[in-house]
Amino acid sequence: MASSRSTIWLDANGYQTIQLLRSVSGATSLSAAIAAASNAARVYYWESPETTYVGPVPVSAPYLPGNLVALFTYQNADLTYSSLRVPAPALAIFFADGQSVDPSNPLVAAINTAAIGALVGTSGSPAASFVSGKLQPLT
Repeated sequence: MASSRSTIWLDANGYQTIQLLRSVSGATSLSAAIAAASNAARVYYWESPETTYVGPVPVSAPYLPGNLVALFTYQNADLTYSSLRVPAPALAIFFADGQSVDPSNPLVAAINTAAIGALVGTSGSPAASFVSGKLQPLT
């Protein structure tokens, strides 16, 4: 069974990027070899066997491209902030402007309920409250 490893890399300017490595039996050696050839440093990684969703069916809708995201911002218990991205968000989660996330929408409320207390920022502090959400291109 294939395994996937996601690694967050940090460069000297503070830019972070994520890398996905798929392997037959774990990417420890491959990741180390890449690190030896890179000026960036590995910050975090996670790895597990892959789980495939049966019959995924993307929806054709106004915000179709996966490079458009609804960026949700949360204030953490230690007063820092964390965020999560909803790719190709449904138009229904926005106010009439099509840009601002409507926190009273049941889909948004479900995300917020799941995120508060569970989502953590880089400080390790859990999300305590929803601050805002907006449509933006993935950069």
